[in-house]
Amino acid sequence: MKYHELCPHCDQQITAYTHNINHYMVDALHQLMDYYYRTKKSCNINKDLKLDHTQMCNLPKLQYFGFIRKVEVGKWYPTQRGLNFLENKLKVTVPVATLNNEVLPDNHKAWETHKKPRKEISVRDIVDTIFEYKGTADYQKEKSPQEDLI
Repeated sequence: MKYHELCPHCDQQITAYTHNINHYMVDALHQLMDYYYRTKKSCNINKDLKLDHTQMCNLPKLQYFGFIRKVEVGKWYPTQRGLNFLENKLKVTVPVATLNNEVLPDNHKAWETHKKPRKEISVRDIVDTIFEYKGTADYQKEKSPQEDLI
């Protein structure tokens, strides 16, 4: 994509960027989803997950697909859309494009400069695993009887 605009406030050039999903991002989403289902809390990606540098840098891009949402600095929640994608119940169109950190709609003129055709993909197009998530009741069943004594 080769699309630029001038910022209306400072006349600096703003560039549109495209973003795809890769297996590192799917694994990071899986870790975030698993953390959420175990704790029902927002996740500090720096402290609560075991992400490598690539995953740490690319995890925020999952918000462009609607898979995660930021609740405060460093704190993230998975979305139902992200869960549906991981469970292979949802396909998404890739790539998405952003301009000034805003996702561009499909009819934005920037797409006219994009050379490759966009396509719909599922999680199976990226990884061979379909993830299934447990509800709170399932985690309670797995809980050690000794934990109830505390």
